[in-house]
Amino acid sequence: MEHILGELNKTSDVVGSFIVAEDGIIVASDLQSEIDAEMIGALISSVIRASRQTVDKMEYGDVKNFMLEAEKNKIFFARCKFGFLVIVTGPEANLGLIRVEARNAVKKLEGIAL
Repeated sequence: MEHILGELNKTSDVVGSFIVAEDGIIVASDLQSEIDAEMIGALISSVIRASRQTVDKMEYGDVKNFMLEAEKNKIFFARCKFGFLVIVTGPEANLGLIRVEARNAVKKLEGIAL
């Protein structure tokens, strides 16, 4: 998994990436940050849970992908068999490129057996 994340992180404007399970546990990480992994996992899990509740209430099906945009960074979420692939980018990231790279990484992750 870390190899896939490392390759993903070579994409222009990608700051780091990780995989978080539904319960907030970080499954794999390649995120160059001082932030505590347990804290980030719990926060990301809350965001995913809130997104799911919103989509459920609207009866739109299951959450597949979504993005958060802040002043300093963008955070992309892509559903994968281990939970969610989370990609952190700079503010000027090419959204189309990130979506394509996320899709490719999810396909590679689908081939991994635990």
